[in-house]
Amino acid sequence: MKKHTRFIQTLWTCLVASAALIASVNASAQSQSGYPNRPIKMIVPFGTGGGYDGIARLIADKMSEFLKQRVIVENKAGAAGNIGAEAAMKAPPDGYTVILAGDFLTSNPFLYPHIQWDPDRDLEAISFFGRTPRVIVARPSLGANTLPELIKLSQQQDLSYSTPGVGTGPHLLMELLKMEYGFKGTHVPYKGNSQAAQDAIGGHVDMVVAPLPAVIGFVKANRLSGVVLFSAKRSPQKPDLAVPSEYGMKGLEGDQWYALFAPKGTPEEILALLNKSVIAAMTPEVKASLLVNGYDAEPSTRAELKQLVRTSRDHWGKVIKAMNLPPQ
Repeated sequence: MKKHTRFIQTLWTCLVASAALIASVNASAQSQSGYPNRPIKMIVPFGTGGGYDGIARLIADKMSEFLKQRVIVENKAGAAGNIGAEAAMKAPPDGYTVILAGDFLTSNPFLYPHIQWDPDRDLEAISFFGRTPRVIVARPSLGANTLPELIKLSQQQDLSYSTPGVGTGPHLLMELLKMEYGFKGTHVPYKGNSQAAQDAIGGHVDMVVAPLPAVIGFVKANRLSGVVLFSAKRSPQKPDLAVPSEYGMKGLEGDQWYALFAPKGTPEEILALLNKSVIAAMTPEVKASLLVNGYDAEPSTRAELKQLVRTSRDHWGKVIKAMNLPPQ
């Protein structure tokens, strides 16, 4: 009788434990299937009104439609994107914080000694958004219409060029142009591409190096002249602008790319849903709108974005080390 009683007690204990486990699993599954149940924050690591901000707001609206929950853009500008990146990395990995970032993630760790993070280690890839070529535009009176002409002119007279700052993609490309192909010029950092373009028109600086969408309006209005696209292919927005490889110059492809990431440790199910939301957001209308403004938009798998980050990191790491730039 005692053995029977102990058996019943043991059986009851197992049943209670099993019920608790099943309830826990069901609760977990329910919480995951209920995602998202509150607004999602999309960090933009640069100020309002720029390329990152415009893309983020366009895509956030479409993601909101798919997810049936608001995706709110929050600008966290400063330190060449580092402030926003670090805020995203420190956020809870629960799917309610994402960041729209770009190739600065893969170059900044080599430029700023205090940075201890690595995008491949500290962020989860969600999806690629798209890319836009960087471009050199010049005041029309400069007299250089191609990259070889510009390099030759720079060796004959003092030239100045603007970029958004030391360590930015445009600055690194110009340093690479100096190191590999003999370009000479004085770097003049500007906080905004628009002001730099106005100063080039006014003759205060000879050239502006910037993402194509930031200066395409000035080029189409014939206020600035396009010289070259730092890209692998010509842009439909300015098909007459050549790329460096057409002159036999290799290694100067430097498109600005945009992609979505989440904090490390975000559950796979949530990452998969966010990836689907980006794909759904890239409607033909959205792609057409971005293309008109100089962006080649195309979502990706998470694996494809991971590979892009690693390739970009390896590339810029080698370039920056070879340049021997002073720490920022």
